Amino acid sequence: MKWIKRLFNHKEDLPKDVEFPPPLCKRRSIRKVALKTYYRLSDHGYNKVKPDYINNFACLLNYANEFGKDDLYIIADNASDETYQRLCK
Repeated sequence: MKWIKRLFNHKEDLPKDVEFPPPLCKRRSIRKVALKTYYRLSDHGYNKVKPDYINNFACLLNYANEFGKDDLYIIADNASDETYQRLCK
């Protein structure tokens, strides 16, 4: 049966004679894999208008809280000595 090229809001809106193809692959059990993440931090860039509470370290802490610190590699690009020392703590 041909696919209907129209969007429907709910399953109930679909015509009764529409047949869906089988899934492409079978469901597998989810295996946890260690993910290495690289976070780039820079002191220099183009000037942007942003609130005072948004800064490099606030964003980094938010990222670490949301995604974890395991296998997190920080790339300090054009970082000042002060930023580098703070990162090393």
